[in-house]
Amino acid sequence: MQRRHLILGSAVSIAACASFAPQKPLFKDNSVTQSLRPAKPEDGFSFPYILQIPALAADAVVPHLLVETNNSGPISSEVEPHLAPTSELARQGLGGRVSLALRAPLLMPVFPRDTEIYTHSLGRSTMLSDSRTLRRLDLQLLAMAQDAKHELARQGHRVHPKLM
Repeated sequence: MQRRHLILGSAVSIAACASFAPQKPLFKDNSVTQSLRPAKPEDGFSFPYILQIPALAADAVVPHLLVETNNSGPISSEVEPHLAPTSELARQGLGGRVSLALRAPLLMPVFPRDTEIYTHSLGRSTMLSDSRTLRRLDLQLLAMAQDAKHELARQGHRVHPKLM
């Protein structure tokens, strides 16, 4: 099992270095598909995010989009070192397990974490950052959610308008 995760981590790192294409499949099995969605500064977000889609129920319940910020990876202001840990957290962490249990899609941003601003907490120092890319991460996260909803709709999945 660990070897599979190491291979996946390497694949994620290689994919990140190659550039952010429109969507990169990261992981797929019978219960879940995970992909890396690219940063789209023109749409309001400067960082990529993980979109994990479980096998969605065909019943009348329309799931909410579950959003969980990443709290993984090394201290680095670069995105690449955070890709594999965020992918792993989305699959194995609490949000991933809740997503599978509720059969609700999961959005997890790949926010970097540098030494001066603990971005993963979305705290005061993050909200007041003057950095061009870090400015208003809360609004960037909402823009990612909007993008994820559009992608889910494009794939034929309905989600509730409110976020969880």
